[in-house]
Amino acid sequence: MLVMWSATLYGKHIPFAATDKRMIVLIAAAGCVVILRQRVLVVTLVACAVGMVNGASAWWAVDPPVSGGCGGIATFVDDPEQRGRAVYAIVSIDGIRYRAVAYGITSRRIIRRQMGEQVFLTGTCASLSGRFVEWDRQRHILGRIDIQTVSEEFSAGSPMYRSANRLRQHIVDSMGYMHPADRALFAGLVMGEDRDQPRSMIMSFRASGLSHLCAVSGQNVAYVLAAAGVFLRGRRPALRVILTCALLAWFVVITRAEPSVVRASVMAGIVAIAFALGRDTNTKEVLCVTAMALLCIDPMMARSVGFMLSTAATAGLAWVSPLMLRVIGDGPVRKIVAATMAAHLGTAPISLFYFHNLPIIALIANPLAVPIAGFVMLVGLPISLLVSLAPDFIHVPLVYALEVPVRVLWWIAVVSDAVSPRGLPNVLCWIGVIWFLVWRYRHASPRADMAG
Repeated sequence: MLVMWSATLYGKHIPFAATDKRMIVLIAAAGCVVILRQRVLVVTLVACAVGMVNGASAWWAVDPPVSGGCGGIATFVDDPEQRGRAVYAIVSIDGIRYRAVAYGITSRRIIRRQMGEQVFLTGTCASLSGRFVEWDRQRHILGRIDIQTVSEEFSAGSPMYRSANRLRQHIVDSMGYMHPADRALFAGLVMGEDRDQPRSMIMSFRASGLSHLCAVSGQNVAYVLAAAGVFLRGRRPALRVILTCALLAWFVVITRAEPSVVRASVMAGIVAIAFALGRDTNTKEVLCVTAMALLCIDPMMARSVGFMLSTAATAGLAWVSPLMLRVIGDGPVRKIVAATMAAHLGTAPISLFYFHNLPIIALIANPLAVPIAGFVMLVGLPISLLVSLAPDFIHVPLVYALEVPVRVLWWIAVVSDAVSPRGLPNVLCWIGVIWFLVWRYRHASPRADMAG
């Protein structure tokens, strides 16, 4: 997995014209290794070759957009977002993705659209420029379009997009009695929608190491499958796998195909298929297969910070969590602390490289916040569907009862942010934690049940 990931990243520096020659050399080398029956080297070389070819083709084998007047039927790749007087959106026209910008009356028509919907628009197209070119390229955006006209008629898209958009809107509308900030946090916990969250809330969650709760990931996928298990239980294995995969695909659309939820959904699908076939699964193997498959499908995921953090956190839980359990010990609270430390150790290099911060307070905030956030994730979807059918005297108490844990979660983030050490004190706290873990590991008695 790491070899393919590194090779995919390196592919950006290989001109695509030279890829074929390099591929021939690597295949020849792999053939020699096959003759020598060195399977580890075969897998390594093949992963390296595939990674470099895919990485190079993703960066170089693209057709630049036409500059000047352009237009056509545009499909929204994501939900439009208001920024000041302008509305930004990512649209696909004739298979080419553009970052669209609209002002005035056109912006008011664009802001009402959702992912998967289609409109006819015209505007002025241009190539990408500025400091965010590489960020746009990672999302397969090849150009920019300044929208001039937008048709009033639109297509709602495929049935999957229509149903997902209706559910998203229903979740937000059903929580109308909530405080706007609490409603925004609830939407972030349930479906990863954080656009309406206040800036102060976003900064508090980041400073306390809790921002991952508003990024839909494996925990949300597990709760969705747990809730659906009542209906899937007792079905024939083949039908259960089909329904499970369909539910996962639908949930990916609902959460706007965030890299973290795509990774978690693919892993869940692999586990479901293996279970139906009567085969055992290993988290480490499933993670490696999932990451390599997704890198083959979309090499640009190798540069997605969300995908990196999600994969690294899962790797930490798979490889480091057993070690943390041996050091910290058993017990419900200790297991949560061990999982938190394992996930943080897995994501620490990425967090330090991209965000230059690793708050020590997260080791305390996460054990407090994760159970509360898990409760909201588990009951959020069922309650949001129930409140629309219930009369007001039941509707209002249900919403307020759900607002309590959401507000408590926000308070945890605010208090953790306020008391979190920064700078040198934060570094010294981490040194103390690492020293304590090393000391505990050296004095911990070997556990037979932790072998392997």
